[in-house]
Amino acid sequence: MITLSVNNFTFEFPNEWCVIKYDECNFYRKRFGPLEDVKAVDILAIGRELLFIIEAKDFTGHRIENKKRIANQELALEIAKKIRDTVAVLYGAYRCGNKELRSCCDYLFAPNTRPIKVIFLLEEDRPPTMHKSAKRIRSDLLTAIKQRLRYLSVHCNLHNCADVSDRYGWTVRCQSQKAI
Repeated sequence: MITLSVNNFTFEFPNEWCVIKYDECNFYRKRFGPLEDVKAVDILAIGRELLFIIEAKDFTGHRIENKKRIANQELALEIAKKIRDTVAVLYGAYRCGNKELRSCCDYLFAPNTRPIKVIFLLEEDRPPTMHKSAKRIRSDLLTAIKQRLRYLSVHCNLHNCADVSDRYGWTVRCQSQKAI
């Protein structure tokens, strides 16, 4: 298994997958990191004939300070900018023939359209049974992200560690989760 730690998350992907901790890759850091306001997602992963673009945020213990960001769609805009900038940097890597990001570039810029899944992993404080208002807030957040990324024709999903689908082929654990 390929294991990656991102913030308070531990991801595990099958060995045969191509997995990049994107915001730490050399091409992004050296060529685009110094540019002002360029954003990056956490992970790019190719497996099961899909490109996964993954952003993970752990708001556990920070509910109050992030409540407004979620409600006013600031967080949705932040996620959309990260996806937009990541695709733009991948285009730059493609044009430069960058080897580090080649698999992702080949997938993304193939002559035939291939499916892309944007996964926003949001861990937050919640009661054991999710209230209708919490479900509505998460649904509204996902809708706002989808609207902002509609031009890319990607499939967007919002998860927490407990509800990541087994069908994806990878797993994630959050270290801030409390034992139940």
